[in-house]
Parts: sequence; C-alpha cells; structure tokens
Amino acid sequence: MGKYPKTNPKLELIDLISNLNNDDFDKRYIKILIKVKELYLDPNKINLISYEYIIWDAIHYDNSYRNPDPNDINFRTVSRAVSRINSLFSKIHVDVYFFCSIRNQSDIIFSAYKVTSPEINASLTFTGEEIIQYLKTKNTKKPKIKRFLNGFNYWKLYKNLSEVVGENKIKFFLYEEFINNHGNFVFDLSNYLKIDPAISIKLLKNRYENLFEVDSVINNPLSLLCSKLTMYFNNKKYLFENFNKKLLNMFN
Repeated sequence: MGKYPKTNPKLELIDLISNLNNDDFDKRYIKILIKVKELYLDPNKINLISYEYIIWDAIHYDNSYRNPDPNDINFRTVSRAVSRINSLFSKIHVDVYFFCSIRNQSDIIFSAYKVTSPEINASLTFTGEEIIQYLKTKNTKKPKIKRFLNGFNYWKLYKNLSEVVGENKIKFFLYEEFINNHGNFVFDLSNYLKIDPAISIKLLKNRYENLFEVDSVINNPLSLLCSKLTMYFNNKKYLFENFNKKLLNMFN
C-alpha cells in the first residue's frame, strides 16, 4: 500500500472519487472528469496510482456526508471507488487494472491497531478488548467494529471488485511473499504490470518494511514516546506534519 502524491489536482481527484456521496458525485461528474483529463499519463510507460485510503476510508473513517450506516447506498465502499475510477478513465480511453497486496489478517489488524488505537489517542473509537469480544460473541453495540473487521474479508473484497471491473483486471498479491522473499512475488507483479522483472528487482533492491513497533502500549508509554520521537527525528520531513496533534498526543 502507499499514498498518492500530495500534489494537486492528483490528491484532490482521488479524494473526490473516494469520498463524495452518490448525489454529489453525479452532480460533479463532469468537473471530476476534467481533473482526470488533466493528469499526465506517459503513453510509453506503465502509470501507477497508489492510494491506500480507498480501502482505509471505507472500513475505518466516518462518512463525512451521511450517517455512517453500511446499508446506506451513499456509504463509502472499495468497490464504489473502483467502479468510479473505471468509469472515469474509460471516458478518456485508458484501461485501468487494479491490484493490491493482502496480508495475514492477524498481522495486519494488529499492525493497524498499533498506530490507530485509542491508547495512543489515535483515530480508532474502540479497544482491542472490544474487538476480541466481538470475535468471540459476534455481538457488539459498535457497528464500526464489524465494518472494520469486514474490511479484511479478502474473498468478499475480491468478489465485489471482480463484479465491478472483471476478474482479468483485479489481482491480489501476498505481502508475506514479498517480505520473506518467498515465491515469485516480483516476477508475478512484473508480469501483471507488463514490465521487465530485472527493472523491478533493481527498484526493490535494499528496500525494507518501514516498521513502527509499539509493544505494550498501555503498560509502557515511555517506550512508545521514545519510539515515536526516534521515528520522527529520523524522518524530519514528517515531524512538523500535524504538529499540534502530535504535541497533544505526546502529553496525553
């Protein structure tokens, strides 16, 4: 997963596609299509758009336009965003293929929780204990928990996306094969993107996962603080992003 470059009109375009409710999207369709046409797409290369929040917005954040009811037709879904992208780019005669990496649910849910948990005053509105109780009982008074966990039902996600764009235009890759150098991850991805595997190997050489380990968050807040300070000072360009929020979280 990765973020779309933080430059306009690119970020604005994907945000609109992902977040507008159906009525607003239909009203602004022509203006959004103009933004699609403004994108520079190199006709001699594979053009990639990487934006993890298409999924994250659908399973985690509140809908900013309506009450966050998953049964609401205006509520965000991954398949809705993908369908919109497919529709817009088809208007400018560009074929779009979709792919993402999936990870063992027990690892990715744990990883996501560590950086968004209420223990660090982040964006989740439910605790790990509440997640565990839901998994045990299938009952909860917080529908956000169900929506969050349903986002990691990969079979259902693949089925929904296949119905939108066709099976030949959607592919999932296993994250574990990449970090553990198992299987033919690089070759399979290169073949899907129709690029030279030798170029892919060169681009991925010496790449590593950017891990932010937060163990015993509740019991060891000092360790958490030191880890975060180390992370931000090693990446100074991120230090002053949302600085007020970072400062408040530090004191909390």
